[in-house]
Parts: sequence; C-alpha cells; structure tokens
Amino acid sequence: MRQQVTRARNGCLLQGVLRATQAVGGFVPIIHSSPGCGFQGYLGGSLLDGPFGHDLDVPATNVSEKHVVFGGTSRLREQIKNTVKLHRGELYVVITGCATELVGDDTPAMVREAQDQGVPIITISAPGFKGDGYQGYEHFVQALLAQVLPAERPAGGPAPGLVNILGLLPGPSDLWEGTQRELTRLLEAVGLQVNPLFGWGSGLAAWQQLPSAALNLVVSPWGAPVARALEARYGTPALIAPGLPVGPEQSFALLAGVGEALGLAPERIGALREGAEQQLRGQLRKLAGLYVKYQLQKRFAVVGDSALVPGIVQFLERSFGWNPAAAVITDSPPNTDRTAIAGALAAGPGQAGLAIRFSEDGAVIDDTLRASRPEIILGSALEARVAGELGVPLLEIAHPIRQNLVLQKSYSGLEGAVTLLEDLTRTILAAGA
Repeated sequence: MRQQVTRARNGCLLQGVLRATQAVGGFVPIIHSSPGCGFQGYLGGSLLDGPFGHDLDVPATNVSEKHVVFGGTSRLREQIKNTVKLHRGELYVVITGCATELVGDDTPAMVREAQDQGVPIITISAPGFKGDGYQGYEHFVQALLAQVLPAERPAGGPAPGLVNILGLLPGPSDLWEGTQRELTRLLEAVGLQVNPLFGWGSGLAAWQQLPSAALNLVVSPWGAPVARALEARYGTPALIAPGLPVGPEQSFALLAGVGEALGLAPERIGALREGAEQQLRGQLRKLAGLYVKYQLQKRFAVVGDSALVPGIVQFLERSFGWNPAAAVITDSPPNTDRTAIAGALAAGPGQAGLAIRFSEDGAVIDDTLRASRPEIILGSALEARVAGELGVPLLEIAHPIRQNLVLQKSYSGLEGAVTLLEDLTRTILAAGA
C-alpha cells in the first residue's frame, strides 16, 4: 500500500491536461467524466488560490450512475454538439477521466463521428489514477503529436532562430505566464523568435509551427520526454537547461548555451550581459543600507517544483549572500533528474547544512522545515501553518499562491530576480523579522 499524502498539491492527470488545454488560445476542453472531475479542477485552481483562481466554465458531460452502468457515449455525443454550438474554437479536446475510462466508453468512436461532421476535435485519455498534473503536460503534447501534427517536418527545414520552450507548465505553476514572458524577452534580445505554445499569442497555428523550430529549449524535467519525441520525429535538437534561470549569471549561462546550439555570435550575448550585471549591482547597492540596518541576511528554505527551486537557491546564496537551510522539491521528477538536481543544489559554497528532500507530502515538508529551522520560508500557501508555528515570514512563490494576485509576475530571468529581492525585502520588513 502506498503511503498516504497529506495536503497534496500537484493534482491529477486530468487536471494537468485540462490546464494545458485551457492555456492554449482557441482550444476548448470537454471533460468526459463524473461531475467531481471538473469540480476538483475548480477546487485546485480557485479555492486554493483564494479569489485569484480559475472559474467553473468548462464544458463537461457530468456522467451519472446511469451512464456508468449503461455507458456514456450518447451523453458525450450530445455534449460535443452543444459545446460546438456555444463555444467557438480552433480545436476541441475531449478529456476522459477515471469513471469513463474504467467502464470502457468508446470515446474515440464519438470523436471520429464528430470529425466526420467537420468538427476539429481530438481526445486525450487522462484518468487521474495514471499520473499527476505534471505528467498531464506530457500527455497533452503527445496527444497533439499523435492526432494533430504531421508525421514529418514540413519541407524547407527549420525556421532560422525559431525556439520552442518546453517544460514550462500551465497550472502547476502560478507564475508560468510571467516566466514565459521573461524567457521570451531574453531570447528575443539576442535576435531569436519564441513560438508561443501557451498563453498570449498561442493557438493552433503555433502548435502547427512546432516541427519547424530550430531548437527546443527544455526548462524542466517534464519537457525532456517531449523533446526526445520531437527529436526522434522531426530531428529538432534540444538544449536541456538545469531549470529556470534566476539572475544574470544563470540567465546568460542559458543564453550562451542557446547561442552555441544555434551558432549565434558570442559578442551579441556578451554585450547584453555586461549591462544586465551592472543593473543588478545597482539594485543591490540600493538594498545595501536596508540589508545592514534590518539584518536582511537570512537562513532560508525553499519549497517548490524542480524547475524553480534550484535557480532560486543558487541566486540567493551566490548573489545575495543568504544561507540555504532546506530545499524541498514537490513535483516528483524522475530519479535520474533527482540525482542531477541534488548535485546542483549541493554544489554551492554554503551547502554543508542544506537538507534536500523530494516530496509533495505536507507532513514530510513540515518536518523538514521544523528540523532545518529557517529564518524565512519561500514556498506556497500550504506552508503558512508551519511558518506560523516557527514564527518566520513566508513568501509564496509556488502553487498555490494566496498572498498576492499573480498576473505576469515571475521570479526567473533578469527582471524576475529583482522582483524576488523586492518581495523578499517587503515580506521580511512587514513581518518585523
């Protein structure tokens, strides 16, 4: 029997697929499962986020006991017709959950029937017992590869300078839109073009451009399987980053790798780096007086996913002079990636007392924080209770975030690092710590 997980934060496979579908312009999800599947998505995206989450406007079959006993395909046929009438979309995505998968509804047959009637529609099998929200990202992309995208790269070869960003997940991260904006800004600054797969500017046309990219930039372990699939099918090379960059050092290491992969002139990146480092030094000088007066140097703990935590730990330690006490990775990356992440976290000069854990279990996380005794916690709203118990301030950087409205905030890249310093200072001063 698997150990019980308290205060789980990663959601189920269906929720991951649903969030990815909702994040693409013109894509319309249709949940084919029991009412609880759609409502759990609402709970995970709204109630946990306070007043800043998602609404409940998702087409769904809401199958009942009758449909479980006798089959729900007729209900799905009806729901597809009603959704197409009420929601204009470029692509309709039927997402099946646990109930309809367990009873064996022939969802593909209903989808083919709609396709024969001219409806642009696909289906994704996403029962929650097969994975969590992070794995939903891969399921979503693999479904598009199988049902929408061409089997071969279009004639003419890759588009020069076109980059796909993989592994930046809508849903499990509340900061993904701002992070995508910052990564796009960095890449465009050196003359590259980013293909917007999610968020602003995304849509079916962007996904149809996926095979034409010159490079796939992978910023989390969850993008690596997709990158391998794209390389096998289209021959697109991939650059695997160690995570999301925070601050100039990490940002320009990432740009240098991209530049080398695409043959960019190093001096183009070097000129930008010099200016960015000067700007950061200027920001740090502004903080110097407060840093000394209010004793802002802290022993800190970070709780979040594998894309975000390593970069924040390294930036706060190397650029801000803080001492890491604990790093908890909550998204259960594959074991090979865990080894690399732990190695990167343990490579800093002050890592002797750093506790590294991989768990989404709230009890394990609380015990790790209690044992490490940080002076400030960077985590999610789920760490509020243990932060209060320890009497230390909490800055929410990971899902779910309840302290602040998040529209385009990011803690990654160049601007994200400055935002992180501002938010940390404000949080410490407000707490009187």
